[in-house]
Amino acid sequence: MGIREVSDKIWLVSFMDYDLGFFDEESKKVDPAENPFMAKLLPMSSV
Repeated sequence: MGIREVSDKIWLVSFMDYDLGFFDEESKKVDPAENPFMAKLLPMSSV
């Protein structure tokens, strides 16, 4: 588990090689990062 400041009072929360979310010191809230385990879907071809 690790944290590092990425902007003024905004912290990136990570576990191993995965970014979990961003903690905002002022609002005391965590916004989740993109799910690293979610399947990546490609747009459908119109052809």
